[in-house]
Amino acid sequence: MKTKKILVYTIVASTIFGVSVYAGSKIKLVEPVKAESTNKAVSLEANAAAIKNISKINDKILITNQTYSSLEGKISTTYHTTGEQEVIELVIEQPGKFYAKQILDSKNPSYFVEAVNDGEEVQVKESDSSEVQTSLPPNKSDAKAIYETNNAITPDYNGTYLPIGGVNELLHPEMFIQGAFTRGNVTVKGIEKYLERETTVVSLDYPKGKLGNKHTFSIDNQTGIILKLVSSEDDKPIQTITFEQIKFSDKIDGVKFKKFK
Repeated sequence: MKTKKILVYTIVASTIFGVSVYAGSKIKLVEPVKAESTNKAVSLEANAAAIKNISKINDKILITNQTYSSLEGKISTTYHTTGEQEVIELVIEQPGKFYAKQILDSKNPSYFVEAVNDGEEVQVKESDSSEVQTSLPPNKSDAKAIYETNNAITPDYNGTYLPIGGVNELLHPEMFIQGAFTRGNVTVKGIEKYLERETTVVSLDYPKGKLGNKHTFSIDNQTGIILKLVSSEDDKPIQTITFEQIKFSDKIDGVKFKKFK
């Protein structure tokens, strides 16, 4: 089934955790929040320490945009309750170019949505239409996604923020730290290999999520990119977003960022 409406700059975290994330906004990790489905409060102050521990293991998670020059990859999103799967192929060059192709139904690869940013303009088009939607890239933030003296985090958005695909949190993991990681119980599970890369596995127990109560992240130790995200109800998977392929390089052929018109 075709999805004719394109949601520009979609955010996975708002679906999974029911939180909103805005470019340039900050969140302080000091106030306690009451978990509605439990009798205990989830302490943001305690979670701040846990998040800093993640950063000690994998400090790249807060400065991902600065950790690589270019990447090419393929990401799949699997909905386990229905068996449906979306696929997005992407090429990114820091700090502000990308090409992405999203196949909304892996069983119907002839219909897809494409998006490109040549550094000056973002364009989005559907495979069965000649219409091209245009917009300016998200403003670059001068603030870095780091812990400040007031224990706050500012997401470091730039021109690699994708308007399609629903995978921005994998590429910009500070979005999760800003929102979801401060609203649940965070546990560092250990180090595992995934796609021949060393990752830190982090579990988030979240009592009020729309996609279950447990979320497991495999975070690339070299770049901070989330290579795999599994959302589940206890141990039953509901949704999996994962890189199937990923390759890093110093430079991408500029022809890949050519505008549609």
